[in-house]
Amino acid sequence: MRTTKKILSMILAFVMVLGLLPATAFATESQYVYISVSFDGQYIDDKSGSPLVYVPVSFEQIESINLEEYNLGDYLYDPDGDGNYETTALQLIIYAHENIYGGSWSDVNFTGGAGGSYFQGGIFGFDENLNYFLNGQFPIDEALSENSSYAVGATSDHIVLEAGDFIDIASFTSYAFLWDSAAGFHLFADENDGFVHNYTAQVGEAVPVKLLRSYSNMVDGSPVLAEESGYELFYGAAFGTADGTLTTDDSGCASVTFDQAGTYYLWCDGNYGIDADTENIVSSPAYATITVAAPEAPRQPQDVSTVLNATMAKMAETVTEPAFGTTAGEWTVFGLARGGYYAKDNAYFTDYYNRIVETVNTEAASVNMNGALHKNKSTESSRLIVALSAISKDATSVGNWDLVEAYSANGFDWIKKQGLNGTIWALIALDSNNYATTDTTIRQQCVDAILAAQHTDGGWSLTANKDTTSDPDITGMA
Repeated sequence: MRTTKKILSMILAFVMVLGLLPATAFATESQYVYISVSFDGQYIDDKSGSPLVYVPVSFEQIESINLEEYNLGDYLYDPDGDGNYETTALQLIIYAHENIYGGSWSDVNFTGGAGGSYFQGGIFGFDENLNYFLNGQFPIDEALSENSSYAVGATSDHIVLEAGDFIDIASFTSYAFLWDSAAGFHLFADENDGFVHNYTAQVGEAVPVKLLRSYSNMVDGSPVLAEESGYELFYGAAFGTADGTLTTDDSGCASVTFDQAGTYYLWCDGNYGIDADTENIVSSPAYATITVAAPEAPRQPQDVSTVLNATMAKMAETVTEPAFGTTAGEWTVFGLARGGYYAKDNAYFTDYYNRIVETVNTEAASVNMNGALHKNKSTESSRLIVALSAISKDATSVGNWDLVEAYSANGFDWIKKQGLNGTIWALIALDSNNYATTDTTIRQQCVDAILAAQHTDGGWSLTANKDTTSDPDITGMA
């Protein structure tokens, strides 16, 4: 019976902590890169007839392309010479051409050499007028550019991919995309000119959008962003089917409001040249989604008193004589006291306290460490102090001992012997009744240790490895 009750209590605590933590503390983000392909300012269709725009491709899929099997072993890229080849845009393009677009590699005329590869024709059905940007900018081959008076672009076999990268591939009828002053890649952005592929808003809330055109300073390859004013944007519930249009202002900005929740699409076409070739398209299209959520309904308070009282009644029935310990001791006393099941002067608590006095006198004398109840486990003292505070008993005077003094007298080394668990509960115990410590640095040492142990995902666990996934138990306590 006691074991069952303990397990149920632990499950309840686990569920409560889960509800307090952000979902990102537990979600493992999938590792994807994204690819879009267009021709003369319009996205091409994939093999199923859908637009080939911002399609996610996993690293597992990309790395399934073994370049040696395509007789492209010379294009394997190992810039640091460690024997491990990088995952490159060449593999991504081959995968997308075959598996997303539905083409055959045998139709592609791929020429040049390592670091100077060239799609001469056939890729996605294009001829050689091909250009691509990585993450909204011209990809530079830094090694080649060092010995050149101008920026040298990285060919696909020298573009190393990382999770979250996006690559835009565009082909044009006219070569003017190389030099026309209206050429470049269109991208949607936030108010800080950060590229975005998804905006979020609530129903009835204006969504501010911005259109930029990215091109490169060919002296050093740095990206140049132009705010596209007076540009026509389209939006709708289905990509390619416009429910309405927007026109950007002088800063490239516009806004749109939706009266129903759902996912909407925002896009623009590429534009014609303005000097080198006014008869042909010289820039790429742009794409984003807009996720519109319904306003959250006000949360209604729920009466949990019936369940709470039934749970406490079961605890009192199961643990009739609480004593020092985790299973049928402090946590039961703490729950019944904080839940108001018994008055603080009830015999249930006074009898417990009398048993505790005897235990403390015996254990503290045996340990002989200034009131500590265990040589290595500071949580034995912390757990008891929390329970005593709940029933309004002074932990500085329990029988013959001052339980609080143990933290100062034995120091932080004793507290942290149990690792993060000991540190967290020392701080909780001291704060349970605002106990003063003769060593006034103890609290700050606990705080510093807890913060230093925080993981990169925002939570905590018993392990010291910050890259380890946090667990809800320790995170909830921290």
